[in-house]
Amino acid sequence: MKEIYIIRHAESISNAGEVTIRHDIMPLSELGQKQAKELAERLEVEPDLIVVSEYSRTRETADPFISKNPHVPVETWNQVHEFTHLNPDIYDGTTKNDRASHAIDYWENADIHFSHGNGAESFAE
Repeated sequence: MKEIYIIRHAESISNAGEVTIRHDIMPLSELGQKQAKELAERLEVEPDLIVVSEYSRTRETADPFISKNPHVPVETWNQVHEFTHLNPDIYDGTTKNDRASHAIDYWENADIHFSHGNGAESFAE
């Protein structure tokens, strides 16, 4: 039987509360880099395939595991990505605290068709 491991990226600078940059190039924090290394050390499987998203932090999270399994093919799938509910044109350069009330409003509104604008997705999408 095939097993699929779905692993979220390690801590990014955004998760750590630092000022964000474009969501697709947001790097891991120093702690996130450590988490990625620890994950690779603990994950005792030999996969047939490693899949990452186009987001740099997913590749950074996977890199230590990829190094541990250099013979395993790696594919980047653009269908695999984080849901972006806030318009990056407005919220780049902000912190988690700056975005908190807007994010809460989005989820409390519960309108699956609402899009916050350019670069944001509706939940229905």
